[in-house]
Amino acid sequence: MIDKIIKTQDLHDDYVVSSNKIYIIGSQDGTFRKLGFHVPGEMGGIIAQPIKMADGYSLEVDGKQLIGKKYTFDNGDSVFSYEEAFGTLERREMAVPNEKAVVIKLSPNFKEAKTLIVTMDFHIMGCWTAEDCGHINDATILASANEKQVIAKSETHPNYVGLFSNLCFEQAFRTEGDHLLATLTFENITNEEIQFLLISNNESEEALVAKHRELLSQLNGLLENKKEKLNQMFGKSELKTNDKAFDTAFNGLKINYDMLIQNIEGIGEGYTAGFPDYPWFFGCDTTYGINGTLAVGQHKMTLQSLRLLKQISYECNEGNGRIMHEISPFGYVYNKGNLQETPQFITAVYEAYIWTGDRVFLEEMYDFCKKGMEWVESKAADGIICPKGAGIIEINGVDGRLIDIAIWTYKAYETLEKMATIFGEEDLATSYKQKAEAQAKEIVEKFYSKEEGFFADIICTKDEIMASKDLLINSVKNTKTQHEALKVYFDKLLEKECEQDELIPVVLKNWITVLPYTEHFLTEEMLEEGLEEMKKPNFYNASGMKLGCMCDDANDPSDDLYSINKSMSINTGYMAEVFARNKDANRGYALLKKLTDCAALGMPTAISEILPNDNQGCFMQFWSGYGIHHVFVRYILGIEVDAPNKNITIKPNLPESLTDITLNNLLVGECHYNITYKVREGKVTVRVEKDRADYTFEIQ
Repeated sequence: MIDKIIKTQDLHDDYVVSSNKIYIIGSQDGTFRKLGFHVPGEMGGIIAQPIKMADGYSLEVDGKQLIGKKYTFDNGDSVFSYEEAFGTLERREMAVPNEKAVVIKLSPNFKEAKTLIVTMDFHIMGCWTAEDCGHINDATILASANEKQVIAKSETHPNYVGLFSNLCFEQAFRTEGDHLLATLTFENITNEEIQFLLISNNESEEALVAKHRELLSQLNGLLENKKEKLNQMFGKSELKTNDKAFDTAFNGLKINYDMLIQNIEGIGEGYTAGFPDYPWFFGCDTTYGINGTLAVGQHKMTLQSLRLLKQISYECNEGNGRIMHEISPFGYVYNKGNLQETPQFITAVYEAYIWTGDRVFLEEMYDFCKKGMEWVESKAADGIICPKGAGIIEINGVDGRLIDIAIWTYKAYETLEKMATIFGEEDLATSYKQKAEAQAKEIVEKFYSKEEGFFADIICTKDEIMASKDLLINSVKNTKTQHEALKVYFDKLLEKECEQDELIPVVLKNWITVLPYTEHFLTEEMLEEGLEEMKKPNFYNASGMKLGCMCDDANDPSDDLYSINKSMSINTGYMAEVFARNKDANRGYALLKKLTDCAALGMPTAISEILPNDNQGCFMQFWSGYGIHHVFVRYILGIEVDAPNKNITIKPNLPESLTDITLNNLLVGECHYNITYKVREGKVTVRVEKDRADYTFEIQ
C-alpha cells in the first residue's frame, strides 16, 4: 500500500472514489458542484453506469453546511475532515468492489450533543446518450421510507436507489425539478458513528432491499478483499530510486488504472479512458494505456480490456476488423473508429503477448488483426500506400493521409510479420515485411519536408489544401499567434508551382509529427535535424510538450478546452520516448519529470489529461501511465521483455540524475524479476534476481 496523501490547499479540486460498478465524483472539500461537458453539469455525483443515482449530498450542523478543511486519499478511499467550534467530524467514502454500492461513514467527535442533518440529492437519470438509446429521463420520486432507509426510484423506469443507515433518523422530502431531496435528521449526536450504504438496483425495490441485507453480512469481507487486492497490485513493479518524487508518482499511478476499471451492464468490463468525462471504453485510449498497465503487472485486466475492445468492434463493424473509437455507457457506438486505431490495436495485441506469453490470447486475436489490416488497406487510394481517413488529431481540416496513420500502419505490418511467423504463415510474413518496407519508404519520400526539415502532419494535393486551409487557420483550438503563423505558412505553401495530383507535405507540427522519430528507417540526417528541431521552445510550455508546436505561443490566452498550446499527458509521454530511444535519457527523463510534477496537483496520485490539472478535461486519465510506466521501464531502465521465450534483456539508458534504482516484482509471463541498478563513477552495475529457474535474462 502507499502512504496516505493529505491536502489542505486547493480543496476545490475534484476527487473520485470508485469500484468497477460505481463511482463518486465531487470536490475535495466534500461538496458537489456541476461538472463535465458530455452531459453538461451532470458528470459528477454518484453514478452506477449507465444510471446516475444522485447529484451528491451535504452535511449540516447548527444551520450551517459543513465544508471540509482537509482531504485525505487513503489507497482509494476518500476521507474528509471537518473542524468547527463544536468539534470535529470525519467522513469516509468507500466503493464496494463488484457491487453498485458505496459506504459512507460519518465519525463525529462533538463537544456536546448536536443535531446532524444529511441531505441526499437523488437524481436518477440515464448517463450520456440515454435518450438517443430510447431511455427517456424522467422525475425521481419516493418509493418508500422508514426510520433507517429511503428508497427513491425513477418515475417510469425500474431504476431504484436506496440509502440505508445503521442509526435511526427523522425524514423530510421535497422535489426540485426532477430531483428528490431527502433530508435525514439525526438527533443528539456526539460521537456515534453513522454508516450509510447507498445502493443502486435496476430490477425492483424488493431486489434492492435483499441486496442490502446481503451486503451487510458480507461487507467487511468485501472491503478486506479489496485491500488485499490493492496490496498485491502495489507490490508489482515496485520502484525505489534516489528520486523520491518520481517513485511516489510511479507507484501511486498504479491505483488509477484500477480505479478506471468499469463493468457496465450490457457491454463488459475493462479500462475506461478517464474521469469525469470519459468513464467508458475507447480504442486509442486503451491501446496507448495498456503499455503502462503491462509494465506494472496488471496483465489479466489488460487482456480482458483488449478482448472487450475486439468484441465491441466486431459487433459494431460487422466483423471487418475495424476498431471502434468510443462506446457510450448505453452501448451506443459514437464513433466506429478512427483509422489509426485499427493498426494501433494490432501493435497493442502483440505488446500484450510479449509481456504475458499468452499464446491462446494471440491465437484469439490473430485472424481479427489480419482482417483489420485488410480494412485499413481498403482505405488506401490514388496509388498511395498510406490509408486515407481520420487520425487521433480531432481538428477540422486534419483528415486524410496523416502521419500517425502512416506510422501505425507501418508498425502494424511489422507486428503482423511477427505474428504470421509465429503461426507458420511464412508467405504472409514475407508479404507483411514487404509492405512494411514500402510504407517506411513512402513515409520518408512523401511525408518528409526537406524545406522544413521535419515530417508533415498530412500530405495533400493543392486543391485539398485550398479546401482545408480556412478551417485550419480559423480553428477554435488556435491561439492568436498560431492563427497568424498558419496564415503566413499557407500563403507561402500555396505560392509553389505543382502538378494537380502532386502530394505536398503540410508541416503543421501537431504532436503526431514526432511519431516517426522513434522508428529505425530514418536517415541519420533526418533524425539529427528532427531532434534538434524538437528541442526548440515552440514545442513546449511549462508543463510539457504542447499539442501544436508550429510557433511559440505557450503564454497566449486560450479559451478552448483542447487549445493547441496546452500540454497533455500522452504527447508529453511520447516525446519522452522520442528522446530516450535516441540516447538522450536526460531530456527524456526531464519530460517524465514534467508529468510527475503534475501528479501532485488536483487528485492525489492522478496525472490529468491536460497539464497541469486546471479542473477541465479529465483529472484522471488512463493513458497518463504511458510515459511514467512504459517509457521509463522500456526506454530508461532499458528492459526489453520476451515472455514467450521466457527472457528479458536489460540495456540501461539512465539519466545522470538517477544513481540508485530498484524495481521489484516486475512480472514477465509467470516470472517475477527484481532488478537493481547502481551507478558509481560513471559505471552502471545491474543485479537481477528471479523466482523461476526456467526464465533467463541478459544484460548488455
